[in-house]
Amino acid sequence: GDLGGIIVGMQPKVVYHTLDRLEEEKTGIHIEALYRFQLNEYISLIPAVFIITDPEHTDENDTIVVTTFRTTFRF
Repeated sequence: GDLGGIIVGMQPKVVYHTLDRLEEEKTGIHIEALYRFQLNEYISLIPAVFIITDPEHTDENDTIVVTTFRTTFRF
């Protein structure tokens, strides 16, 4: 059947180091939303969008928005 999902996560991050310049103060978040349309027993279509805030844990980088469209074939 059809299936919807929301995924939230964080990319790996240095939270403590003895050298101040290696610590990352901001936190980049990955948010993804998807929906699987089951066309029949063998084919499904999955449109999705994901957003990454503060890429590389710095606010100097703009937020990234990516849309995807996947098709799954089962044999």
